[in-house]
Amino acid sequence: MKDLPALRISAAALLLQVGLQFGVGLLLSRWYAPTLLEAHASVQALRDDAAGRVLVNLHYWGSALLIVHAFVHVSGMILHGLYAREHRWQWLSAVAALLCILGFQISGNLLPMDRHDVQTAVIEAGVASSVPGVGSSVSEAILAGPEFGQSTLDAWSIVHRWLLPGLLLVVCAVLWASTLRGPRFRLSPALLFLLPPIILAVALDAPAGSPATEADFTSYDARVGWYVWPMHGALNAFQRLGPGLGWIGAALIPGLFVGFLFALPWMAHRFARPLVTWIYLSFVAAFGFLALVFGGLPAPITGNQDPPAQAVGSGNVPLSDAGTAQHGRELFNSLPCSGCHGDDARGGAVKLNLAQVRQRHRSFESLMKFIQDPRSVRPGSTMPAFPQLGEEERRALAEFLFRQGELER
Repeated sequence: MKDLPALRISAAALLLQVGLQFGVGLLLSRWYAPTLLEAHASVQALRDDAAGRVLVNLHYWGSALLIVHAFVHVSGMILHGLYAREHRWQWLSAVAALLCILGFQISGNLLPMDRHDVQTAVIEAGVASSVPGVGSSVSEAILAGPEFGQSTLDAWSIVHRWLLPGLLLVVCAVLWASTLRGPRFRLSPALLFLLPPIILAVALDAPAGSPATEADFTSYDARVGWYVWPMHGALNAFQRLGPGLGWIGAALIPGLFVGFLFALPWMAHRFARPLVTWIYLSFVAAFGFLALVFGGLPAPITGNQDPPAQAVGSGNVPLSDAGTAQHGRELFNSLPCSGCHGDDARGGAVKLNLAQVRQRHRSFESLMKFIQDPRSVRPGSTMPAFPQLGEEERRALAEFLFRQGELER
């Protein structure tokens, strides 16, 4: 980059870090088994081996630091005005690299098949399903079918091991050609960027968890990953405005932000540089604020990241008259509930069936509290709160959900 050796060194370091991730990923793929029954065991076997554990840690911490570095690199280009038309290939390749790297983290998160990983994928599909018009199609694409299963793991494995690497290689070639060709510079400072992930890999284990079970295929209890924490905060903030508005914060606004970044080379001549910087920093600050205020606690970045264990109900919940349950059914279908859980809570294509809700809540009181404020019961829940419902309405909903089977007979 002209007259900016620090950003050229940063770009070179990005390429070196990507190369390290590719190399470690190829090594790990030799022992990874991409099946529902074997995936977790194959990763655990690596963790149980001293060298394998370092490789797993290096892949995790290398990916995490790469996301941070790519974001800082793009931010540096914004601050120096390196997004104008004459810098378009440098800019577009940097933004595309950031998105590919984030995609690697998201797709790779599922592969170990622990409880948190699976529930995170299910949550992402659930959030996507709320987008008007295209939600069901996008959600089915995320799950590679109407529900989580082997096809989901197959699809995410293909994206992580083949599609994204091919795309990132093209992006890195453009980044090298547009940014690093020209005057030579010292490579040694860029090599220093490889030290932090190596140090962390030796000193700190990547997060882990228990193997996923079928119950996790339909659960929404996992805490959000740190890398999508801002979008989760935006989701929760808009859900407070209206139960069906979460998609605006989780999908629409991030999409507009990405569109703004890609359009900058063709828009820059219309806006003064301070204004572009202000718009960018406003987006970043807003997402940071929403994460801190509405995002809740993210999943731990090390140690055990299992969601809370599901409660097992006694099955002896006192039920009142069928009329109350019938009122709850009508209320359920009139609220946004059916948009995520299908008519009568029966689920359907990419919609979560609530047939087992009686096994997850020990009492009406627990379920009623969950309906009013889900995150007070399960901190990682993405279900919107319904504080506007009165006690009688919440009890009717709980009654309906507890005795669905009886009403269908």
